[in-house]
Amino acid sequence: MITKRFYREKEQQKKKHQASQTWDGDNHYQHHWFPNAPCRGSGYRCIRINHKMDPLIGKAACTIGLTKEQLFSLLPSELTMWIDPYEVSYRIGEDGSICV
Repeated sequence: MITKRFYREKEQQKKKHQASQTWDGDNHYQHHWFPNAPCRGSGYRCIRINHKMDPLIGKAACTIGLTKEQLFSLLPSELTMWIDPYEVSYRIGEDGSICV
């Protein structure tokens, strides 16, 4: 019973996180989003967690009520995401493969 409740709460937090991430991303990337040239501005759209939390991810987590400790327990300690028009890719660790 406790496990089901925990799982349900995690799913709700995940959905809220996805919603807030989209909203913040829209504002954050407003002048760095070029669908006709997807590589343009990609450095600005890179989100990194390298034993420190990226401010955009931290803000989204705070919006849905996650503490910093909870967020660090849910994500890898080293994560890089590239948010590009039509595609999101990521790499776990410094030497990991890039996945889409």
